[in-house]
Amino acid sequence: MGAGNKSGRDNPRKVRTGVRTFEGANYIVRRIKREMFFGFELTKYGDFWIPVSGLEKTLIDFVYFRQQLNIEVLMEVRKKVDWKTLNAYLKRCPSWVKTGVLDELAAAKRHELEKESEGGKRKTLSASHAK
Repeated sequence: MGAGNKSGRDNPRKVRTGVRTFEGANYIVRRIKREMFFGFELTKYGDFWIPVSGLEKTLIDFVYFRQQLNIEVLMEVRKKVDWKTLNAYLKRCPSWVKTGVLDELAAAKRHELEKESEGGKRKTLSASHAK
C-alpha cells in the first residue's frame, strides 16, 4: 500500500488548502512538497482513512510551515519525542528544517535548565532566610 492513501498510490492527491471541519473540529489543510510527505499512519475514522502524523513529524511540520510553538509545549515535546525516529525523519528534511527543529529543542532544554536553576536559587534563599 502507498504511503499517501488507501488506494495504493505512492503520491498524495492534490487537495485544496484551507480550513476543513471534521468530527466537530477544524483542521488546516496545507500543501507540502512530496519529499516531506512522510511520518504518518492511516487511521480509520468512521468511513474515512485519515493520515495522522506522529509527534516527531508534527514538530517538523511546525518548523516547515514556520509556526511558533509555545516554550512550555516544546518542553513537553522534548520529553516525549522518540529521538531515533526524529533523527531518521530529519535526514529526509531540508537543512533549514533540521536546524530549526534542533534549535527549537535546544531552546526548550535551555528554558528547562533555567527553570531548574531558578528553583534551586529560591530554595537556597528560603533556607538562608529561615535562620
